[in-house]
Amino acid sequence: MAVSIFNEVLSKLPQFNPKDFEEIEIGYPNDEFQPEAELFDSGEAIPLPKDDDFDPESQSENEGEMGAAEGGVRAAGIEILAFYKSYRHINSPPFRGKWGIFYVNSGVQHISQMLAIEFPCAQNLREIALNFLWSHEIFHAKFDVGVLGFEGFSKTHLYLPQKFAFRRSKSYQPEEALANASAWKYAKSIDPNKSSSRSAQTIGIPGVLDFFFQFMKNQPGAYARFDENLFDLKSEAAAGIFNSQRSKYARADDLAPWVGLHPSGYCSHSDIPEHLVVGIKYSKLISPARFIPSVKEIRETPKFLSDVPVGHQSFWEKTKSKLIKSSCLPGLDFKYFEPLNVWSAKVNDNFRAHFSPISIPQGIWEAVSYGNHKKMGHG
Repeated sequence: MAVSIFNEVLSKLPQFNPKDFEEIEIGYPNDEFQPEAELFDSGEAIPLPKDDDFDPESQSENEGEMGAAEGGVRAAGIEILAFYKSYRHINSPPFRGKWGIFYVNSGVQHISQMLAIEFPCAQNLREIALNFLWSHEIFHAKFDVGVLGFEGFSKTHLYLPQKFAFRRSKSYQPEEALANASAWKYAKSIDPNKSSSRSAQTIGIPGVLDFFFQFMKNQPGAYARFDENLFDLKSEAAAGIFNSQRSKYARADDLAPWVGLHPSGYCSHSDIPEHLVVGIKYSKLISPARFIPSVKEIRETPKFLSDVPVGHQSFWEKTKSKLIKSSCLPGLDFKYFEPLNVWSAKVNDNFRAHFSPISIPQGIWEAVSYGNHKKMGHG
């Protein structure tokens, strides 16, 4: 069990004093949104049910809850939906006395419902959502246990200084890119278009890899870097852990292969406790300013209709239909773009549409312009 190696190594390390590391400087920007550990204390952590399809809070997200959850993910990353808490912090909030992987049930519902909208005939959606989140969070556990081995050898703290250094830049940790890369690998394994694995044949969904690709690309900071070269990401992480060099361009190539490497038998489902956090409503935790607003009606202006090129009408109609189904679908990348009140949605890889709200509470929008990325100001 992982607990044994934690107890063995941590008992030999000196007490960690954050004051010794207050002068650390890092070459990453501060987070735009910094959720505190106590964010989920209003919920209750129960053991994860053995039946992946069982939902103890069996209910669908309403539009407001979905918009709040998606807004939270885009501001703070996947840790809004699930998070790993190290054994090192077992006596700290949230959920004192517990450690491991915590799935926020509202977050599991959020992914499941978006999958249901995107793939209406698909099944096993809750199982897929849980496995996707586990694939991300288990990398954090592997990272933690792997660093622990070096701490046992050097009798020096390595993990806590790294976390302390990134306390105001959590979404920029290269560790998050590597964790999302792990989740992306899982997504690839269940897409029959990309994999012939058993999972792809039994619970797979054709096209699900692109769904999760867009879902992760919409996340902030390092979360969206999951498709970069894995060795470079590991080298960047190693430079921070082992050499106290923390920037996007720092490298420790000689130590990169060790990042995430852990003793076998310490990071399986049976080794890392799994909990389900119930009683959480994102609409009560996330500022309404971050919500992704719903779209129920779109009115095209004459200028907009004249902007749509010949042959693009089908692309636009498909985008409009998806927006009305759910403005939170990852492939739409529906987002606030610029003052005053201009919102943008992706039509395809080269074109976007811009909107102005007529009534956000009623979900009524006006489509005002259409064009390629450069014309629309997206680079």
